[in-house]
Amino acid sequence: MPAMTGKAKAQQKLIDNLAGEFGK
Repeated sequence: MPAMTGKAKAQQKLIDNLAGEFGK
């Protein structure tokens, strides 16, 4: 389970980074 949570968090961070780039 921790691995899944870590992956989800990593994906969320990537999405946040992408959103931040496009939001500029």
